[in-house]
Amino acid sequence: MFEAHSYLWHYLWVAPNLLSALLAVMLWKRDLLGQFRTFFLYACYNTMQWAVLYTIDLSESTPPVYYWVALCVGLVVECIILFLLVSDIAADVFGSYAAIAHFGRLLIRWGCGVLLLVATVVMALAGEENPAAQLIPASHKLQLGMSVVVTGLLLLLFGMAAYFHLRWDHRFFGIAFGLGIIASVHLATWAIMANGKMPSHRPWLDMFNMATFHVAVLLWLYYLLVPKPARVHPPLASLPDNALTAWNRELERFLHTRKMAGRAAASPRGARPLPDAGAAKRIELLDLQAFRNLADPAEDTYLRQRLPAAEFRRLRRMRLRAMAAYVKAAGRNAAFLIEVGQGALANADPIAAEVARELVNQALWLRRNAVLAQLKIYAGLAWPLSPLGAFPILDGYQQLSHAAMLLGRIQDPSPPVRISSGPAGP
Repeated sequence: MFEAHSYLWHYLWVAPNLLSALLAVMLWKRDLLGQFRTFFLYACYNTMQWAVLYTIDLSESTPPVYYWVALCVGLVVECIILFLLVSDIAADVFGSYAAIAHFGRLLIRWGCGVLLLVATVVMALAGEENPAAQLIPASHKLQLGMSVVVTGLLLLLFGMAAYFHLRWDHRFFGIAFGLGIIASVHLATWAIMANGKMPSHRPWLDMFNMATFHVAVLLWLYYLLVPKPARVHPPLASLPDNALTAWNRELERFLHTRKMAGRAAASPRGARPLPDAGAAKRIELLDLQAFRNLADPAEDTYLRQRLPAAEFRRLRRMRLRAMAAYVKAAGRNAAFLIEVGQGALANADPIAAEVARELVNQALWLRRNAVLAQLKIYAGLAWPLSPLGAFPILDGYQQLSHAAMLLGRIQDPSPPVRISSGPAGP
């Protein structure tokens, strides 16, 4: 049953590839080629590659070396298509947000470069299972390297989307989920094969890979058979210039609005639904004056001139740790506002939807800058006498308040209630 050319073996090789061809036809019939053109190419290529390899494998007159040559060439082409497919998925996830679209592209490109180096090292270290037949181990190593790159890129993609609290188009999520299942399982099985392990159970590993691809194709069919309206939001051309004080003030306004909404819903005459009970607790109000003092390079210069070097290094590290805590709090506030803004993107009021889109872009900008700021702060902790950590962090947040201000005023036009120790600002 688990041997090559058994009924199960034929089914697992034929059925998922025929379903892949059906999937490509469905994409064409539903006029989805423009949105999923790379995935359509991937589905078509899988079917073509299977047709060639399956024919060669069943042909008794064809030398076996032709099968392995076709497989190696096909793997190189498949790796290129997979990279393009992952790039398309990343473009859909990040491309609608001007604040991180370029950052996402750079991260994917650099991540691919690093993963290619890692895959090269892994393939070089993999053992030779059959030195007499070079094409067989070469094909296994190619699949191992391809699985390393694809798995790494998808982990990077899912990690970035989770960090920025982004919502996926469910069809692209299904495609990425299926690719992740295939790549992770193949990474494990091909690592075993490339190192010459379990030689007597090789057909089992082959069938396990085939079954994994079958499951992934069924997942893709499900996600494409049950489509939902895609949320497409054009990126903003520019971000407005405002102060962090206004950003903090509008967080307070938003928190006050949530509290007022909760009281109205709790009263018998309240018409608005009760908001999430834990939402208000997720807003961390900042002491802006203390934040400014920590981020002011003049403060570091003053302390450097008046303190011994050892005492300055100790105090500098304490200030940098406090600064990192403020930056993390600002990043968490941004993550919460990303969720709020994405929830309001489907608002029937076009003005509210545009404000929500602007809020998401600016909160993403803050979230991204928080990562870069923390990296510089940690560099300053390692080298406290350098100016790496004493940069004007607040200047990087000056463009992040206008959308929160508009959203707060749409939700509650009354003046905000002061509930923090920070100054009100202009």
